[in-house]
This record gives sequence, structure tokens and C-alpha cells, in this order.
Amino acid sequence: MIHRNKIPSVWRLTLIVFLVTLIACKSNEATQSRKEAEKKEAAELKEINKEYEKGVEAHYKMQSDEAKKMIRKAEKRSRKLNKHRKTSWFKRVFDSD
Repeated sequence: MIHRNKIPSVWRLTLIVFLVTLIACKSNEATQSRKEAEKKEAAELKEINKEYEKGVEAHYKMQSDEAKKMIRKAEKRSRKLNKHRKTSWFKRVFDSD
């Protein structure tokens, strides 16, 4: 003898499995569209950075020799002054903060 309560529970279980599968497929489509958007954004960022670097180089080329010398000297001095500000390799590797 089949109980009437068991038949609806089988249908409920089937419905739940179907809905979970449907939701999983939809989330996969959303993931794909998100990945495509991220890829497009990365390409745009790369293009923007490329344009910026071209502008910086063009600006540097327009400078006089004396100005270029001062720029190189300032960069060298900046590296020298900021060298002590870097954290040690030991702290970078082993410090959890």
C-alpha cells in the first residue's frame, strides 16, 4: 500500500533537484559574463597604461639636456633616500601583519 504522503515528497525532491540544477546553470552563465567583462576591462586598462607611458616618454624627450640631467639626479637621490624605508626581507616573508 502506497501512502499518499510519500508521493508528494518524491515530487518535492525532484522539484528541488531540478531547481538547484537550474540555478547552478544560471550562475555559470553569470560567471562567464563576469569573466568576459573583467577581460575587457583588463584590456582597456592595459591600453590606458600604454598611452600614459607614451605620454611620459614624449614629455621626457621634450626636456633639455640640463633638465634630463636634473631628473636623473633627482631619481637617483630619491632611490638613495627611500632605500632605508623598505621593510627587510625577513619581515616581508615571516611577519603576518
